Amino acid sequence: SVSKVLNRNVIVRILCYTIGLVGIFFSVEFQFWLNKYLKDIPRIYDLLYLVFGRSLFTIFTCLLVLPALVGKGRVLHALFSNNFMAVSAKLTYGVYMLHEVFRDYFVYSSYASMHAAFDLSILWFCSLTLIAYIASTFLFLFI
Repeated sequence: SVSKVLNRNVIVRILCYTIGLVGIFFSVEFQFWLNKYLKDIPRIYDLLYLVFGRSLFTIFTCLLVLPALVGKGRVLHALFSNNFMAVSAKLTYGVYMLHEVFRDYFVYSSYASMHAAFDLSILWFCSLTLIAYIASTFLFLFI
């Protein structure tokens, strides 16, 4: 099984860490490059990022975390298996599911664009995140 291979072979663990870190770095760099030169590049790069970008980022993140979860990474294993992390993960997932609903409601129900000023957009981001955390907490406690 995967846990036996990761526990026995140090090279496989190092390879997972390396591929995960390098893959995350290149996927983030590609996203920054794509946003910087969006009007100068062909649309195929934008399409490739939309189709494969998030999936590859998730795969690389899993490669980075997998050896710590099933391998000999005792500190990370203890951290991830803690009860606080389970509750925190459920709340964070709830915020992930709810923030888009609140953002769409506030953006599309206003007459002026909220992203006109940088300070205003930071204020809206913080307030919508707080509202999403409050709603996620209520849903976690009562459902």
